[in-house]
Amino acid sequence: LHRARSMTRRACCVMPLNSGLTQVAISGIVAFSCPGFFNALSGLGGAGSENASANAPANVALYVTFAVFGYFGGMFFNLYGPRVLMSCGGVTYAIYAACAYINGSGYLGSSPAAVTASKTLFVLAGALLGFGAALFWTAQGAMMIAYAPEHRKGFYIGIFWFVFNLGGFMGGILQFVLNYRAIEADAAAQSNALSYFVFVATMLAGSLTAAIFVIPDPCHGKVIREDGTEIKKEEVGNKSVRQEIMDVVEGAKSKDMQLLFLLFFGTNFFLTYVFNCFNGVMFNIRTRGLNSAIYFLSQMGGASALGRLLDGGSSGKRRVRQSDLFKRAKLGFWILCVSFNLSYVLGAYVQLYYEGGYSRAVKYTNLIDFAQDSGRWVLPLLVLVLYGISEAFVQAYSYWLLGACLAKNDSTLSARYTGCYKGAQSIGAAVAWALNVEEFGIEYSTQFFIGWAVFLIGLPYTWAVVQQIPFRDGGDEGDLERDGDGVALKEA
Repeated sequence: LHRARSMTRRACCVMPLNSGLTQVAISGIVAFSCPGFFNALSGLGGAGSENASANAPANVALYVTFAVFGYFGGMFFNLYGPRVLMSCGGVTYAIYAACAYINGSGYLGSSPAAVTASKTLFVLAGALLGFGAALFWTAQGAMMIAYAPEHRKGFYIGIFWFVFNLGGFMGGILQFVLNYRAIEADAAAQSNALSYFVFVATMLAGSLTAAIFVIPDPCHGKVIREDGTEIKKEEVGNKSVRQEIMDVVEGAKSKDMQLLFLLFFGTNFFLTYVFNCFNGVMFNIRTRGLNSAIYFLSQMGGASALGRLLDGGSSGKRRVRQSDLFKRAKLGFWILCVSFNLSYVLGAYVQLYYEGGYSRAVKYTNLIDFAQDSGRWVLPLLVLVLYGISEAFVQAYSYWLLGACLAKNDSTLSARYTGCYKGAQSIGAAVAWALNVEEFGIEYSTQFFIGWAVFLIGLPYTWAVVQQIPFRDGGDEGDLERDGDGVALKEA
């Protein structure tokens, strides 16, 4: 009877648009269109441009501003809500893609002044995107963590990551199709102009989707979780900006955020190497597009699998207890360790020894084509797939730690923790892109081993947070047994 009443109440009160799962799915569609296609563009190396020298400075500017505003993303979320943050942030992705085309195509001319102006415009677009991406990802992370029921955090993370990376996959396929005839090295340097126009249009459509369908304020019954509970959020109407800033500082100073800093720092650090020093160097443009699609396809599978595993992998009765979370956190930690180190071991072989290894000091002209050089393509492709699975694992695990073990169901705290996560992640990406700046001439192998070292050093600190999970306050929901729909059955 209790279950029937609960299901009736949810059927009457929860319309499809205002269910937590629907809102997370919508955020995934928006991410598919904006950062998903941005990832496809980045996955080509040099943003698919012939004039790739401005790409590293543009990305340094992007991730420096992302890091600064990422930490304050929680404040903007509490003040303006997810609709404004996601729609405005989405527009900045379109601006970046348009400026990438202008920089790479010589649209402003070929004179030294025009080339300099194109590079400057691209770097400024990167800085603007850093601000917009900070808003976008804070809103998305808070929604994904807070809108999920306690026992379904991993599933929601997997759903979002699947839809989001579908954008990278489709973008890579698009690049592959539009540039299919670009086989020779000279013809393979730059993406087809139509690629950029399609990317810009898709990103603008994603921003419009957020403006129409994302619910601006999830509280007071406007967004309902699957289990019928409402979203919690601090009342911020009477808070000054100074008070919000102080809350941001307190969140960043928390012991958990400090211990997890290196894990977060490294989540995007190695992507610069993967896209610019690996995929962007060894393959021609059509193979780079295909590789990018396969990379994001592997992320889709990896995130979905780990998300289900972290939820316990069962749809029947379950207990949301700290001891259960502790077991899953340990399992996820060791899966992360094994997958990442296996990826790096094989990656080290390709970097140092495959076909004699390759160096930044020597231009790699014997580019691999998937059709003409299929035998040469297999091992690097396998390494790329492992890189994709490993990135999905570390991203999904980081979000799951924040949502299931730290922030729980508080959207305000979720936004602050997500801001800390994206801020630390962007600091790592900014450092990685700075190391990749052409003027510094830092070897690809050096960048590779720095990324590996960052991951290894961060593991003991992550383990320290995992070890504290049994001693945390599980909240009221931690003592309830729930059925497969999340309905409380009895006191455990």
